[in-house]
Amino acid sequence: MTDIFEGDPDRANMTTVNELDEDGFVINEHRVRHPVILLPRNFLMWNTFAYEDINVASLDMFSYIFPTIECLFIGGGAGAPQRVPLDVQQYFRNRGIMVESMDSMNAAQTFNLLVSEGRNVGAAILPLYPFPENEQIFRNARDEFEE
Repeated sequence: MTDIFEGDPDRANMTTVNELDEDGFVINEHRVRHPVILLPRNFLMWNTFAYEDINVASLDMFSYIFPTIECLFIGGGAGAPQRVPLDVQQYFRNRGIMVESMDSMNAAQTFNLLVSEGRNVGAAILPLYPFPENEQIFRNARDEFEE
């Protein structure tokens, strides 16, 4: 993936997916081997590891963003996009947020383009291929926290 806006001073503080490959993401020049939440000026690790785990609870943080995002792009990995669960669609529709599901490469590129236009959008993107070791590390940390 090539950043066609590289060097644009207006993009200095914007979140940009610079690369997406079998080793994960490069976001604002930082290598990330983990699912991510993207916002126009921030990115976070996302504790969802498979498309089947995407639900209202895993995406709820987007409903607290102010100003409200226009659209949420869900990147489901390397494969063909899956249908967004109906309860997730309804939850975000009730909040005025459109939800689109696509493969991760297209989700990252669409996010980059719309953010470069100044649009307030978000994305929740799984890596092209899963990193099982990350999921196990997260589950172990969660189990320790809950004890």
